[in-house]
Amino acid sequence: MRINAEYSINNGQDSIVFMIGKGDIIIGEYSDGTLTGTITGNMLKATFHNKKSNGAGLIEFIFNENGFNAKWKQGLEPGPMRGKWQGFLITKKKNEKLKAVSIEIYGRGGEIVVGDSSVFDSKFDDAFAETALDINEIMLSESTRNQFNLPEWFEIDNLLHIHGPFADEDCIIKISQSDLTLFNCNPSDLAHNNGEQLMELEEFYLKTDGDTIFTGLSIEKGCLYSAKVFLNDNEEFDINKLNIYSKDIMINDETISNCIYKIEYDNEEIQNNDFSSISQQIKIQLHS
Repeated sequence: MRINAEYSINNGQDSIVFMIGKGDIIIGEYSDGTLTGTITGNMLKATFHNKKSNGAGLIEFIFNENGFNAKWKQGLEPGPMRGKWQGFLITKKKNEKLKAVSIEIYGRGGEIVVGDSSVFDSKFDDAFAETALDINEIMLSESTRNQFNLPEWFEIDNLLHIHGPFADEDCIIKISQSDLTLFNCNPSDLAHNNGEQLMELEEFYLKTDGDTIFTGLSIEKGCLYSAKVFLNDNEEFDINKLNIYSKDIMINDETISNCIYKIEYDNEEIQNNDFSSISQQIKIQLHS
């Protein structure tokens, strides 16, 4: 990490500068907020405060010689960090003007994990035998997990771990520029100019075949995806350059979810920079 140097963030539309405060605390300042934390090696662990939303959260940076990769979450309680943030060390100023196109997805969504839980079979058996709890209650109780030496539900993820909006009938994608709405519809209604559907569906299908498969699904509602595409001032948004990728997740013959996990524009992934959702339910299952 370079102190008092500018790092470009949000595709060049903002920058952050890191400084050293009292007691070697690292302070970062950018237009929407501030962060404070401590650094060990090339890792900075910090808390941030967003002035626009008056929100706070946790963030972790890994620095390299050209910039950083960071992951973050809303709220100060421990948990999975699903947000992503990239920064690049500014070596020279760019004078070209850019304009922003916003992409937001509303509806239901969440975090999905799939794992081979065979290594935990005996621990699950002990928990079921010694308590009157179901798998949801066992995995969401910290004291019960500790009693039977079980991990957090989102850590049983050796087969799949994604987060995003659910591609169902409630899903709405809004693409806008300034005050002009370009598209406002279900993602399945979007198509390239050649008529091909813009959303690409990938099948993730597993058969248990005598093994135990663990699935965990957090169900949230609200804005599950929010990002910006930055174009040159003389460039127009091209729907043919947009691709949405979803996974249809099935265990045996049971559908777990169809989840949008990646969006690209002009062959570059657009990172989900912000989301404001309300957790509604966590659904955990053992499949055998």
